[in-house]
Amino acid sequence: MESNTMATYKDLTPAPKVDKKTLNKMVWMSTMLQASFNYERMQSSGWLWAMLPGLQKIHTNKDDLAASMTHNMDFLNTHPFAVTFVMGMVLSMEQQKMDIQTIRSVRISTAAPLGGIGDALFWYTFVPIVAGVTAIQAQNGNILGPILFFVIVFGAQMALRFALMYWSYNLGMS
Repeated sequence: MESNTMATYKDLTPAPKVDKKTLNKMVWMSTMLQASFNYERMQSSGWLWAMLPGLQKIHTNKDDLAASMTHNMDFLNTHPFAVTFVMGMVLSMEQQKMDIQTIRSVRISTAAPLGGIGDALFWYTFVPIVAGVTAIQAQNGNILGPILFFVIVFGAQMALRFALMYWSYNLGMS
């Protein structure tokens, strides 16, 4: 397949900025990052699923879109709450139609460390603290315990996802 060997895109004209509606859609779709997790490519199919609305806005040339989709199926493993940071950076690079190998390198070199940082901050610190506080309420028979746990953890992850997406995308190439 020709798109597997492309080093640069055919249409090198920078695309216009992606609108907020598309960025929001990408954030919501990023919640499905691990829905099709597999041991060959880890989160890559969920990554491509979440990136697709932005890629379709950027790549009007079908061959460029196919090449982008192909290289976005590379192995990827990161923290699901922090994935939008990488998405914003990669989307801005795709928008500028940068060299494909550069985009791949940046994606992998930022996604992997975020996995470790995110695990330490969320799974090993934030979630256990929230669980401990809300479990006490649940043990005392208060139904608000489990409800508060869900609201706090879900609210924090969604706030982080939106903030990281907009921050990294607006950061652009700087």
